[in-house]
Amino acid sequence: LAAGAGSSFFGHDEWRAFATPMKTLEDAATIRRQVLSALEEAEQTPDPERRKLLQSVVVIGGGPTGCELAASLNDLMRHTLARDFKQLDPAQCTVTLVDPGDRVLRAMDPQLSKAAGDHLQQNDVQLLLGGRVKELQAGRVVVTTSAGEQTLEAGTICWTAGVSASPLGKLLGERCS
Repeated sequence: LAAGAGSSFFGHDEWRAFATPMKTLEDAATIRRQVLSALEEAEQTPDPERRKLLQSVVVIGGGPTGCELAASLNDLMRHTLARDFKQLDPAQCTVTLVDPGDRVLRAMDPQLSKAAGDHLQQNDVQLLLGGRVKELQAGRVVVTTSAGEQTLEAGTICWTAGVSASPLGKLLGERCS
């Protein structure tokens, strides 16, 4: 029986309200809507600080899903802006990928991991490695690193950091015993 998986927020289920997980097609559509809505709002706001926030995305988790999501969102934001948003500067878009490890794709060969990290950085995705999420609020992530705390602000926050088993397995186990 393949019951699927969900997102684990490592004991901080309250963070789910502030960071959209990326596990399903519906999650992907939600994230896309959030980013496009943020860009639409950014185009209308005269406040440069608010515009900067709305043009920023933080992706938490540097595994395969996080790397792909960060690259895809970076591409979406920059190309969509150039084509459909005439009041915004694509160079003002930021995508930051946060991971507690010393490299992205830690489960893969170090050469592949390095190539992926280099590719992301060459395409203007910012990597915050060695960063553990300490606090998550609407539009705000506090990350601890060896250099201290760092606060990231973004109009869209995505979570790809943890996987949890479907609760269906536990439920079936309980009902079958």
